[in-house]
Amino acid sequence: MLNILIFSKDRACQLDALLKSLQENMTLPWQAQILYKASNEEYLSGYGLLKKDYSQNQINLIPENNFKQNMLDIISSMTGDLLCYMTDDDLLIRPVEDGPIFDRFKDDPEVLTVSLRLGSNINRCYAGNNASTPPPVLSNFGYRWQGRGGDWGYPMSLDGNIFNLQGMVDFLKPIAFSGPNELEGMMHVSRPNKPIMLCFPQSRLINIPANRVQDIVANKFHNSCNQKELNDLYLSGSRIDIKNLYNLEANTCHVEVPLPILAPDK
Repeated sequence: MLNILIFSKDRACQLDALLKSLQENMTLPWQAQILYKASNEEYLSGYGLLKKDYSQNQINLIPENNFKQNMLDIISSMTGDLLCYMTDDDLLIRPVEDGPIFDRFKDDPEVLTVSLRLGSNINRCYAGNNASTPPPVLSNFGYRWQGRGGDWGYPMSLDGNIFNLQGMVDFLKPIAFSGPNELEGMMHVSRPNKPIMLCFPQSRLINIPANRVQDIVANKFHNSCNQKELNDLYLSGSRIDIKNLYNLEANTCHVEVPLPILAPDK
């Protein structure tokens, strides 16, 4: 069982696109817990609409009131071996299949994580706007991440990185954080001393930084469609046309691409 913990704020429309992409491209058995926050009643209505569209057996929405405690409670309730973090502006664009990469993850104690966002196509870091040279050879899906630059040297990403569920609560308890951005930074500072990251030959997941919903970290974004516009569209029946984004060729983990919108059926 792949446990997926998704962080969402004011972006039910983008969350809907991520969930649909999981239904279509995640072939491992999975269950998603969504820790969400709504800034006003309109955004809350978006999440209410989303709840009606998905089976509560596979997808569970939990309102945030104390981020760290909520997160620890969610992870403590999970069963299985694997935990994948995602944010609501991620999208699974290629199938993720069980096989040798997960066999190695389970069997090799030196492996820290499986990254769904990395692949040999990634040669540029969006955040730093600089080159991010991939390893020359991926040996059995893996490489040594220590000493590498850009996304190739950043194992604790919340954008589609998979970790061992066992021990995660004990790892997180002493870390101080109150939101996803602080969490990711502190996880990186406190990262375990495991030198191997695994990834598929081609990236399976992209992040689409169409907007920004926090000011704690000045993350780069391209402001192509703000969250209010998307929420209004979602409430009116429009949806993101995710199939037009599948198999997108990209050389960065974060991709500035317009979100194609499907109008509601008349």
